[in-house]
Amino acid sequence: MTDLLYFLIVFIVFVIHEKEVDDNGLDNYDRRNNLIGSRSRLTGIIYKTDGSIDIWKNLLDTNPWWCDY
Repeated sequence: MTDLLYFLIVFIVFVIHEKEVDDNGLDNYDRRNNLIGSRSRLTGIIYKTDGSIDIWKNLLDTNPWWCDY
């Protein structure tokens, strides 16, 4: 049981540190799915290039790798 717990902790830390985030707060998943604009690092809200909130992209966002850290 402790080996499994140790493995899960190491795996989670590895996944979190593998995420490459650019200056706009976009990670590889966002760039691969053509998310244009920026993402707030604190809340994860997606903004358009003009600075307004993109409501539809926020409602339909399915990025499984985005986490607030």
